[in-house]
Amino acid sequence: MERYLVLENFHVFVPEGDCASEKKVIYLKGQVVEDMPEGQSAEDWIEKGLARRDAA
Repeated sequence: MERYLVLENFHVFVPEGDCASEKKVIYLKGQVVEDMPEGQSAEDWIEKGLARRDAA
């Protein structure tokens, strides 16, 4: 499983359940992410400078 280290504080909106609502998910600098939220791409985060692959 890939792990990613968050480099900047940011948030994303992810679908919540079967309805059309979305949930705001906040990521903080230094946080390690193992499970990418639905609709998000680690490559996009890396390209934007928001995260990098974690070597641990």
